[in-house]
Amino acid sequence: MSTSPEELQTQLAATTDSRERAIILVKLGMALSRIEPTEGLAYAEEAQKAARQLRDDITRAHALHAIACCHETLAQYQPALAAAQKARWLFQKRGDQIGEGTCLNAIAVIAHGMGDYPTGLSALAEAREIFTAQEDQPGLASAFNNTGMMYQELGNYPEALNAYLQALQINEGLGNEQLVGVNIGNVSNIYFYLGDNERSFQYDLRALEIARRLNDQYGIGHTLDNISSHHKTRGDYQAALDALTESLEIFRQMQAKRYESAILIKLGALHEQQQQPEAALEQYHAATTIAEAIGDANTLANAQAHIGMMHHKQGNYLLAIPVLNDAITTAEASANPRIVCETKRLIAESLAATGDHTAAFAQLQEHLVLLTELSSEQQRKSVAEAQARFDVERTEREREVLRLRNQHLEETMELRNKELTTLAMNLVQKNTFLQKLRKQTEQLAEEHPTAKLAMKALMREIAENLRGDDDWERFQQEFQHVHHDFIRRIASDHPKLTPTELKVCALLKVNLSNKEIANLLSISLRSIESHRYSIRKKMGLAGEISLAAYLAAV
Repeated sequence: MSTSPEELQTQLAATTDSRERAIILVKLGMALSRIEPTEGLAYAEEAQKAARQLRDDITRAHALHAIACCHETLAQYQPALAAAQKARWLFQKRGDQIGEGTCLNAIAVIAHGMGDYPTGLSALAEAREIFTAQEDQPGLASAFNNTGMMYQELGNYPEALNAYLQALQINEGLGNEQLVGVNIGNVSNIYFYLGDNERSFQYDLRALEIARRLNDQYGIGHTLDNISSHHKTRGDYQAALDALTESLEIFRQMQAKRYESAILIKLGALHEQQQQPEAALEQYHAATTIAEAIGDANTLANAQAHIGMMHHKQGNYLLAIPVLNDAITTAEASANPRIVCETKRLIAESLAATGDHTAAFAQLQEHLVLLTELSSEQQRKSVAEAQARFDVERTEREREVLRLRNQHLEETMELRNKELTTLAMNLVQKNTFLQKLRKQTEQLAEEHPTAKLAMKALMREIAENLRGDDDWERFQQEFQHVHHDFIRRIASDHPKLTPTELKVCALLKVNLSNKEIANLLSISLRSIESHRYSIRKKMGLAGEISLAAYLAAV
């Protein structure tokens, strides 16, 4: 279970250790990144400075990731992207693949906010590969959830549903009920968009059950809001009213004023639909009061528009006109052209009903201009979404081609490695046979002095075959095909290595044993051990680091 910001602040006040303090500052930055991003940013930036002073790249990378998350919440996408990319580079530098995957997840969320869906989906594909390879199930679930979010925004609901369901399956396996509840809510939304209201309703009921079990008041309130919409669609207005009333009470207790005012408008609309105008107006006015108090212009404009519409429907045109004008002023200030457009139409109708046809015509003209602009904007958005979908599909095709190409290269490399190892072993076996033959020839020469002279030529030829460089040149030629610049890089990085030591390094690269290397190079096993010691010393390798493992990574 995650530590609360209050507990982290207590820990921060109690510690004097610089490194521990930096780590707690990072945790505070992340804990506040969604609820108090400005405060979280201050903690994360302090953590980054401390980590830089400590020369602790990993803690610094985590701090940069927290900075990116805070900027993203504040919709400051460019600094968010810069911080996330820097964090990724630091994680890569230190070989922390899970950290890199986490940064890719953050980059995708930032790209989503910027409307750059191809970049976001590409980052998520990389993240999923990393988390799968590292068997990091929580990271993989997060990547799938973000993938669903991306496809949902593109209107590709089948792909969104598939991604959300995979995230749900993973979190169910992990037993993380809180995230399961989030995933279920996402799945419910997709079924709703696909027109499967019954399945959407069942998922929302399940999400509510989980939220109640966890005593997640925020989750309960929002899920009840969704469930009320299902009841309303079914015509069960009392059940819808009960769900909204409970949701309203929860948000009031939480002092979540923004959500409270939004629920009040929905309650008003429900009362209005049931022909209860007085109750509807009461809810709309209550929402107006809250929205004004907290400075929520969008909700205020929405509530004012509903009040004006109610007066218009009741024929109270002189009451409707000033309220609708207020709604337009508020909506224009909050850049909400849809409310402005619809409200101007209502004002035009109200003015016409009062006999002021000139003013009504002017309002109607403005309404039509806005309607045309909104239609053009919707068309532009549709074209942009279609282009984004095309870009995503093209990126995915290119990624699949690249994956197949890399797979082919890996298979080719594996085959060449096997051939190289086979060649090395054949050369070892040949040298082993020649050494055995030389010993037998020497033994026969000793046992049969008369044949000694005749065998000298044979022994000389065997010795020349063992001392010759033909085998090494043949091996080196094949080695270069597989491990192109290995010997050159080793020689460049460690210029004190002798030619024989470079040969030993190459043979260790293909996993030959000391004995096999000794046979291939026609030197003693003790000499190979001495060469290995010298190589380690010249490379400055610590005792716990395997020479073979180090060379394998080069």
